[in-house]
Amino acid sequence: MPARSLSPFQILAEPVRLYLIELLCWGPASSGDLALMVFDRFQVGWSAVSRHLGTLRASGFVRLIRHDPQRWYALRDDWLDLIDEPVGGLHRAWEEGDPYRALGDMDLADETSKNWGLPLVSIPGRRGMRGRARVNTADRGIGRSEESDDADGGAGFD
Repeated sequence: MPARSLSPFQILAEPVRLYLIELLCWGPASSGDLALMVFDRFQVGWSAVSRHLGTLRASGFVRLIRHDPQRWYALRDDWLDLIDEPVGGLHRAWEEGDPYRALGDMDLADETSKNWGLPLVSIPGRRGMRGRARVNTADRGIGRSEESDDADGGAGFD
């Protein structure tokens, strides 16, 4: 996936990239120094660090400074704007949802999802071991406590 199509959250979700940004908050650093520090922490090789720096550069977080044979990386002055924009969108969505959260009634979830055009969130049935069909063990009485009203011994056997 090209770096420009990644969201800032996806960029920062990678621990190595987040660490690189933390290091660059202290100031510009050479690619070799960054690679050594990342290796000390994550045991990640230079080529992987180079790819992460390329992703950060393509996404607009860092800039490359060439100085003779060395490459230095620095955070762009507007790098925080890349994060502030999507976080601002989350703030707006959170504030718009205040009236609905204040009601605390889950019956409204059906109505609000229709208004917003959002699908209802449903939790699919748990899947057993890989390759097997879904089995509802509760229907068999498996997993029920002996103290429950409809208990049959907990294992489904008489």
